[in-house]
Amino acid sequence: RPEDIAYTRPVTSCSSGSDLAAEMAAALAAASIVFKDNKRYSQKLVKGAKTLFKFSRTQRGRYSPSGSDAAIFYNSSGYYDEYVWGGAWLYYATGNSSYLQLATTPGIAKRAGAFRGGQDYGVLSWDNKLAGAQVLLSRLRLFLSPGYPYEEILKSYHNQTNIIMCSYLPVFRSFNRTRGGLIQLNHGRPQPLQYVVNAAFLASIYADYLKAADIPGWYCGPNFFSVQVLRNFARTQLNYILGKNPLRMSYIVGYGKHYPKHVHHRAASIPKNKIKYN
Repeated sequence: RPEDIAYTRPVTSCSSGSDLAAEMAAALAAASIVFKDNKRYSQKLVKGAKTLFKFSRTQRGRYSPSGSDAAIFYNSSGYYDEYVWGGAWLYYATGNSSYLQLATTPGIAKRAGAFRGGQDYGVLSWDNKLAGAQVLLSRLRLFLSPGYPYEEILKSYHNQTNIIMCSYLPVFRSFNRTRGGLIQLNHGRPQPLQYVVNAAFLASIYADYLKAADIPGWYCGPNFFSVQVLRNFARTQLNYILGKNPLRMSYIVGYGKHYPKHVHHRAASIPKNKIKYN
């Protein structure tokens, strides 16, 4: 148990960490909007976000250099997606166009993989924020329409968001599904439900954006799909997780009548009885 740890727990420092710092900047910038009614606290969050984002830009590099412990456990594939993500949130938090300019720089978008597709395209994960950033920038185009010189790249992001939403639909078979209907976003690798929940969230919030903009749906090639299709996708995935699946089991501990009782978690699984377990 963490409470019983008596051995050395080394801390690894790094002089660069563009991915980690830009991700933290995005979180603080987003939080500053949530807490905008508390002006002093909100400004403190913005200051932290700016500082971290500046660090991410000046001290270039992944936080998980080759051979480090971080590379073994949570290796980062790159940091350009976090640049787009952090820049977009900082623009929303500050209104400073320099952040929007960075988030919409074609070279950064290209290096983030915004237009090349691939098997993990559209998967919002701890390692890749691109799908979330594209939805966020699509919102910018739908509601604020900043115009030249941003319009072309924002239009591209918007089109890519539409493609991502198409990939979530079972008719296109971009991703496999279990027999019970759960989307498999990791192509045979471990299947954390966090990815499924993220996809459901992106579909739901994009549906909200379309509805608020009075847009009834979107096109996947020649086929038109209504906003309700996105809501239905999100609902089926959440319902599966909450128990509407072949096992009739909720995967949320404590929710429903049938849920996992022995979840692997060191603090929860090792008894507090003063016995040392290996």
